[in-house]
Amino acid sequence: MLNKSLLPLFVIVFFLGCGGTTPTPSTQISKKEPPSWYLNPPQDNAQFMYGVAMEYDRESAIKAALSDMISKLGISIESSFQNTQTVEYSHATKKTMSDIKADISKTKINNYKVIQSERVSYKEFAVLVQTDKKEFTSGLIQSLDNKIDSINRELAVVKSSDVLTRYNTKKSVSQKALKMNSDVLLVAALDKSFKKEPYLKFIDSTHNLFLKAKKSLHFSVSGNKRSSEFVKSIKDYLVKHQFQLSDTINKDTVSIKLLANEKLTQSNAMSIAIITLSINATNSAKRIGGKSLTMKQRNSGDMQRTYQNAAVSLSEEIETQGINEVIGLNLNI
Repeated sequence: MLNKSLLPLFVIVFFLGCGGTTPTPSTQISKKEPPSWYLNPPQDNAQFMYGVAMEYDRESAIKAALSDMISKLGISIESSFQNTQTVEYSHATKKTMSDIKADISKTKINNYKVIQSERVSYKEFAVLVQTDKKEFTSGLIQSLDNKIDSINRELAVVKSSDVLTRYNTKKSVSQKALKMNSDVLLVAALDKSFKKEPYLKFIDSTHNLFLKAKKSLHFSVSGNKRSSEFVKSIKDYLVKHQFQLSDTINKDTVSIKLLANEKLTQSNAMSIAIITLSINATNSAKRIGGKSLTMKQRNSGDMQRTYQNAAVSLSEEIETQGINEVIGLNLNI
C-alpha cells in the first residue's frame, strides 16, 4: 500500500508526466499551396494530352487525372458527333451525345506518363499525367480493327449452325459493333485524317444482319390438349419480347412442342394433381433445347382450372427466372 505521506509527491509527478505538448506524427505534413503546374496545367496540343487531379494518395490521384483527361475527350468530340448525324449509316449514329460521353468515360488510357507529382498535405497528393496522342490514337485504331476481325470470325463460325445459334450470335456481335461507335468518333476527333466511314459502315451492316435475323426468326409453339394453357403462356412471353409466331415450320423456325399429362393423388383428404410437362425445341428436326417439368397443383375437381392455375405458375417462373432457365431454351433476349 502506498504511504500516505508520499501521496502529494506522487500526484505532482503524475501530472508532470501527463503534461506537455503531444508530438506531431512524423507522417503529418503541413499544408502548402498547390504547385503551379496543378493550378495552370499545360494545354492539350497536337502531340500530347494532359490530365491533373488531387486525391488522398498518388494512385488515386493518377486515376482521377486520367478521368480528367477522358472527360476532356468527351467534350472534344461533340462537333464530330454532330457531323456524323448526316451520314448514311443510320444505326451507327443513333446514339445521343450523353450515350457517347458515357461510353468514352470507360475508355482506358494505358500509354500515360506521370510527369509531375507532389504531396500537398498529409491527405492531398497532386499529379500531372501526359499521354502521347498519336500513340493513343494508334492503339484505338488497332483495337477497332481487332474487334472487326473478331466479329467476322464469330459470324463465320455459326454460318452452318441452327437458326437460334445464328440469331444469338448476330445479336451479340451487333451489340459489340454498336459499342465501337464511340471509339470511331473519338479517333475521328483526335485524327482529322482518319477515315471513319468504313468503320461506321461495318457497324451499320453488322446491326442490319441482326435485324434481318430477328425478322426471319419465327417460333411455332404447339402441344396436346392438356398443354394448351402452357402453350399460351409461352406464346404470350415471346410476343411480349417482340418475337414472331408462326404455324409454318421451315429452316428459320424454332418449333417448341409441349406435352402434358397428370396423375392424381390424395394428401390429407386433398386431391393433388402431379402434372408432368415435357418440352422439346427443334430446328430442322434437330433438337436445340427442352426440359421436363413436374408441377404439383391442388385439384378442386375441375381439371381445366387446375391446368390454368399451373400455367399461371409457369408464367410467373418464366418472368422471374427467364424462359431459358424454365423451358431449357438458349435464347438471347
